[in-house]
Amino acid sequence: MFTDQHPLDPLSPHALATGFAELARELAGHTSEGDAHAAIVRAALRAVPGAEDAGLTVLRAGKFTTVAPSSDLPRRVDAIQYQLSSGPCVDAILQQTIFRTGDLSRDARWPEFGRRAVAEEGVYSMLGFRLYLEGEDTIGGLNLYSTQREAFDESAELTGGIVATHAAIAMAGVRH
Repeated sequence: MFTDQHPLDPLSPHALATGFAELARELAGHTSEGDAHAAIVRAALRAVPGAEDAGLTVLRAGKFTTVAPSSDLPRRVDAIQYQLSSGPCVDAILQQTIFRTGDLSRDARWPEFGRRAVAEEGVYSMLGFRLYLEGEDTIGGLNLYSTQREAFDESAELTGGIVATHAAIAMAGVRH
């Protein structure tokens, strides 16, 4: 998926369509939740410009959990958010929207989380998407991380939104 060009290069409509068709086929082929989660994270890292790390947040019975992180960094950053009940991935899930931040050290939406994410983990940019799982008691989020300031632009947000849509479909399909 998206292998003929560097992830930061602009993709033609044909390349995007081909890449997302491959993503749909890849995600549809998994029968276990764990395999689907790992495939979603790998796909997000390949597709979304600026993403250095990725993970999924799952909310079950009022408790947030990080699943299939690409490294230990998402788990550590998410732990800060869960402790504070605030941050891009938590808010994306609870407020049913997309959150993008380019410099957590200066983002007024999450002052304490931003200060700690930068100081403790060196993460400046995040992109969080809610995964819409209709009729489920579980809510999920796709979360992308970067140690660079302003790592995610509108293109990354659009691409990530498409990956998140495919991810929600794949997760719902595995459950059923």
